[in-house]
Amino acid sequence: MIFFNNELIDTRPMWRECGDNPLYPQAGTWIYDRANWCPGYLQIPDEYYFPLQQSNSIDVNMESYRVSKTQAAENITAYIIQYKKVAAAHDVTITDIKRPTDKLTHGRENPAVFKPSVVIENSGFKKLTSVKIKYGTAGFKQKTYQWKGDLSYGMQAEIELPGIIDAVSGENYFTVSLTQPNNKKDAYEMDNTMSSRFTAAPLHSQDLVFVLKTNNQPEYNSYTITDINDQIIFQRVFDSTMKNKIFKDTVLLPGGAYNLLVKDSANDGLEFWANRRGGSGYMRIEDAKGNLVKQFTADFGSYINYNFNTVEDSAQWAELNKEVAVNLYPTSTSGETTLDYFSSKAKDVTVQIITDEGAILVEEHHYKNLKEGVFSYDMSYRSAQRYYIKVFVDGKLQFNKRLRVVEARK
Repeated sequence: MIFFNNELIDTRPMWRECGDNPLYPQAGTWIYDRANWCPGYLQIPDEYYFPLQQSNSIDVNMESYRVSKTQAAENITAYIIQYKKVAAAHDVTITDIKRPTDKLTHGRENPAVFKPSVVIENSGFKKLTSVKIKYGTAGFKQKTYQWKGDLSYGMQAEIELPGIIDAVSGENYFTVSLTQPNNKKDAYEMDNTMSSRFTAAPLHSQDLVFVLKTNNQPEYNSYTITDINDQIIFQRVFDSTMKNKIFKDTVLLPGGAYNLLVKDSANDGLEFWANRRGGSGYMRIEDAKGNLVKQFTADFGSYINYNFNTVEDSAQWAELNKEVAVNLYPTSTSGETTLDYFSSKAKDVTVQIITDEGAILVEEHHYKNLKEGVFSYDMSYRSAQRYYIKVFVDGKLQFNKRLRVVEARK
């Protein structure tokens, strides 16, 4: 709680959910909620603007709590910056482009195919009630949007802009320009324009097969396919009776822009090493011929957000996924671990198990003309330590994951 001159001006919950961390997957317990931080996530400072008087008091109060012993420490850094009254009456600033962008901090929302998202800030002392926004991708016709709202000085707003995000294959540049705050001339135009580099979203065929293998806790999972108007094209919700089953849904998606949203309400994805009871599942997209189009990591925390376009012309389709789909579970075991392999074409596959320290080869398995298979490896005879499972396809390393062998419980 923050008090200014004995008046409560703001409260902040200390607990932060980490399952939607943009930096994923990670080793360790990255999905676990924490006290105002997440592994690898940026710490965004809180900013407040006070009309200073002759004498002022600022009080930061923490809610009282008790623990049996000290488990954590909270470090707070505070700065007070005093300056003159804001000179500009009408001044708007663009502070971020969240979609489209290649920024890692917005990785869960990109690549994107529709609804650009930007953040603006009112830098003038007059309330900002409107601003004209011009936006678009270099090489394409620019779009215009008139925003209306109510922003006091220093306050920000995230704005979702309408329309498709135009792009050519590969790298693109998206530009946003702000003009006419409150229908007035902007007092400082140097901070009115921003550009972002972004990679075009993939192009797929119109006939797609969405494949989801459930784990031991399917009641937490669902997925939805929506179009540019947020209309649900297809939806599947799972319940506790659907454990360890493979669901293949063929969906016809006429040429256009779509979003796939896979959710896990328990915030630990379809597989998480510390949730042994949860088991392991996977999500991928195939084409009508059974070729692999897209493989998603099972360790995704809260959700997967995947934007894509569909086109009728096969010459424009994205190339089939050059990497294979491999899933290993469990990654901590006193007995067996299982490797699930899937590829668009049959190839020669080698699986190596090596020690973490010294890289000593423990086992090597060869599979000729392998397209799909499930293989179990018994590690109960091995000493408790860390190993690596390496998968080579036609001699090229395609998968490398750590496996921890632990002592069997007595």
